[in-house]
Amino acid sequence: MGIAGSIVDHNFFESWLGMKVQAVDMTELRRRIDQQIYDEAELEMALAWADKNFRYGEDENNKQYQRNARAKPRSSARKFTDGRCVSAT
Repeated sequence: MGIAGSIVDHNFFESWLGMKVQAVDMTELRRRIDQQIYDEAELEMALAWADKNFRYGEDENNKQYQRNARAKPRSSARKFTDGRCVSAT
């Protein structure tokens, strides 16, 4: 698909799904994380959903680099955000 496959059709999201789309680059994402511009309750709700619904494939890393099943879900979700959720407020 390439980069073109990641283009979001704003009209579709707004007219069919009733959702507004906001484009945010990595610099803005980092700013929101650093300045803690997020909703902690929303973060916990999202992480709970991820813990319940995400299915992890087999870990093909060497044993010394593998995480146990209990540590894997939250650490994977939090790795990207440094433990913080980024959402527009």
